[in-house]
Amino acid sequence: MAYNHSYTAEIALNLANRADLPVLSQVAIRFANTVAKWADRYKSRRDLSTMTPERLKDIGITEYDAYHESRKSFWRE
Repeated sequence: MAYNHSYTAEIALNLANRADLPVLSQVAIRFANTVAKWADRYKSRRDLSTMTPERLKDIGITEYDAYHESRKSFWRE
């Protein structure tokens, strides 16, 4: 089963917004969520850069778009 970061992130951010949670815990949750998001972007962009033209066509992305997306830094959306 594939990992779904967006669902986990939503749960974590809801937890971080709880008023009864200590501030340091809220910061730690947000930090961990950001690092996980960055890791997902890094992996996705690395995978995108190694896909064949046929595979890119299957997922509906041009080689030009794949190149430019894969060249972005992990911290950029």
